[in-house]
Amino acid sequence: MNLKRILKRNVLYVQPETPIYEAAKLMRDRGQNYVIVIDNGKAQGIVTRTDIVYRAVAERKDHYTKISEIMSSPLIVLFPEMSVDDAVRAFNQHPIHRIVIIDRDSGKLLGVVEKDDIFKIISSNQ
Repeated sequence: MNLKRILKRNVLYVQPETPIYEAAKLMRDRGQNYVIVIDNGKAQGIVTRTDIVYRAVAERKDHYTKISEIMSSPLIVLFPEMSVDDAVRAFNQHPIHRIVIIDRDSGKLLGVVEKDDIFKIISSNQ
């Protein structure tokens, strides 16, 4: 099965200059645990709720601080035609919970595959 079939396309994203508080509010309002940081249509980083707590609140950063200052980057990215096995390898090699899926030619964000989704697929195939 390729990743195009399972990726989540409705991904929250913000610009690098977005203040931390705006990203946190967006995540809260939409019930998401993360946002992707996009610049010129290309994914540059990811910020999770944990990042906000550890890299912003615990460090006493001003809530107007740009989200790009606390984002995790570089991203682990895969392409939509790659397989679930490719995603499993990436999850095993990196301490991450989400993989960004981009278009191979344009580099544009297509969606996200989450570790939990991969586990569900693997467990349903057994």
